[in-house]
Amino acid sequence: VSFRVIPPKFSPMTETQYVEFPHQNEDLWKLVESCFISKEIKTLDDFSSALKEFNPSGKYHFFTDYIPQADAYAANGGITTDIFVNEILPFILKMIAKSPTLFKDPVPVLRRRQVGTVALNQEQACCIVIMGMLKLFPYHGGRRIGGLRPSINFGALVCVTQGSPANLVLMISIMHYLLRLSRNPPSPGRNVFVSRRSIDPEQHSIEWWMNCDVPLTQVKILPGRIEDDKEAIFQADFANEWLGGGVMNAALAQEEILFCVKPECLAAMALVEVMEPHESIIISGAERFTDYTGYHYGLKFKGPIQEETPLISEKVNSIRNHIVAIDAVVNFHDSQFQPDMLLRDMNKIYAGLHSYEEIESVMIGSEATSTASAESFATGHWGCGAFGGDKQLKAIQQWISVSACKLNLHYFPFGDQKFTEAFQAVLDAVQSSPSPITVGSLTKMLIKAIETSRKDIFKAIQLQISETTKLEPELLAAPPEENTVAVSSESSSS
Repeated sequence: VSFRVIPPKFSPMTETQYVEFPHQNEDLWKLVESCFISKEIKTLDDFSSALKEFNPSGKYHFFTDYIPQADAYAANGGITTDIFVNEILPFILKMIAKSPTLFKDPVPVLRRRQVGTVALNQEQACCIVIMGMLKLFPYHGGRRIGGLRPSINFGALVCVTQGSPANLVLMISIMHYLLRLSRNPPSPGRNVFVSRRSIDPEQHSIEWWMNCDVPLTQVKILPGRIEDDKEAIFQADFANEWLGGGVMNAALAQEEILFCVKPECLAAMALVEVMEPHESIIISGAERFTDYTGYHYGLKFKGPIQEETPLISEKVNSIRNHIVAIDAVVNFHDSQFQPDMLLRDMNKIYAGLHSYEEIESVMIGSEATSTASAESFATGHWGCGAFGGDKQLKAIQQWISVSACKLNLHYFPFGDQKFTEAFQAVLDAVQSSPSPITVGSLTKMLIKAIETSRKDIFKAIQLQISETTKLEPELLAAPPEENTVAVSSESSSS
């Protein structure tokens, strides 16, 4: 078969439990064949006419307005009109024609409240992205029409032009992805794995967290960006509960940028229903094709890249990188501090990272070899942008949950020097504590800090550690035991 479901823990299948491909809809596929396969398309005018014939009311301004004039704009990132017409366009048409062969077998949807993994090879993932880009999928989904999956068909993203230079970066990145694969054919042996993971929230109550005796793990505060971390194999996607967030409408937050510099993530959107509070989604093996500078409306295209990323094993030709999609609480009226919301976000992270060895065992097809040292999770101000989260609260929650999963934490504050200094003070206080601080004890400190001083959680935790130290004079008189927490700050003010 051309894909795998691992493990087969799905309930009896119905048609809604499979991805609906264009070739599976007879009338739709006849139209696709008529517009894009049976006729000769060799020029931009030919392509524009085909798009209009297929979708008369559809808007494809990137192809009809921007690409014909791409040579005139410095922001084109090297995607000229000739390159599009002579290399990218033939590849697009070839992949559309090949889709019935690539998807001969049904592709399951990873549904809510179920766990499992679907593997797509590089060619299949690319085909899904292309068909979504041209709005070929029959399923339009999304919350606005009561669907359970995000729509894979591009919306405003394929309408961007030179008038929106930051948004244009997203499509330019996708064009470079297609250009690379047109020059270097997709590898059938390189897979992208999409996993849905879950925990039982009843088994992970606040009492469970307060009694967890797992030691806190190492924390590094680092400069730069999450996706540049070569050491951490797990990297945070500051996700929406609908995977991909606003990427199809050219939004410019962390998740949307990530999905365009790693376009294979876009294919995952076709496979998953909306996340529930106790669930997360892992995208493993997605490759980064481009780089950028800036953020949001200051986003600029930097250029194509080819990362030297380690493979999962000598036998498995997939990149050893796992994007952990976790959606934080939307902070309405300080709801993030409520006990149920506090627990919800700690469980959300734990759902993605607990028993993390299982993820790589699935990719390899056998039990993964454990490493001598703990792996790391790269993250930052999760849920602190549009969702309105408190940076100090989210940092402590992530440290607690990541430690419970026995992973080290790499924290990227994105140049926030005030936060860096305050967080480092907490790390120093934990390091100097005469008795080791565990996941459970830090959870209790966090709860008390919220009750007493939620405006400065870091300071409140430091005071609790100081008070605990005063109550243990006999420990202070003796040489301190080696603390299991190793902290390191390598941050800069840049």
